[in-house]
Amino acid sequence: MSTTDAAPRPPGSARLLFARTVLVSEAFVVLFATLVAHGLRLADRPVVWAAGGAVMLAAVLATAALRRPRVGLVAGSLVQLVLVAGGLVVPMMFVVGVVFALIWVVSLQLGGRIDLERQERYAAEVALRAGGADDAGGADAPDAADAAGDADAADAAGATGQAH
Repeated sequence: MSTTDAAPRPPGSARLLFARTVLVSEAFVVLFATLVAHGLRLADRPVVWAAGGAVMLAAVLATAALRRPRVGLVAGSLVQLVLVAGGLVVPMMFVVGVVFALIWVVSLQLGGRIDLERQERYAAEVALRAGGADDAGGADAPDAADAAGDADAADAAGATGQAH
């Protein structure tokens, strides 16, 4: 049995990949926002770092929770709300939070669409391989290609003859 005879590997989830990417990016954004709050002395430094650390931890835990997609997506959505609410402390976080929330929504929708297309392609590939094994290699396909190639060659020869 060759590697081409083996069943194709099922596709991974683009939606979960996008969700992980957004959440990890948000953890870094929260780190930088915490540094800003620290530098501006918006609150006592232990409070700033405790709050920032809690939000970073929430983003990382939501990323880990994506192993169970429904739980992870809900947790990730809650992180989006917390990030927007961070604007109450650091006003620029309203803008950053809304931008990341939009990225979150778009990535979930686009990722879902990509996942559907990947599943359709996977099902077609599995069906093709299953049909190909029953068809003894699809012996009719080369004949059709040869006939099409011969017709193209005849057309080219006819066009050359007409040009003289």
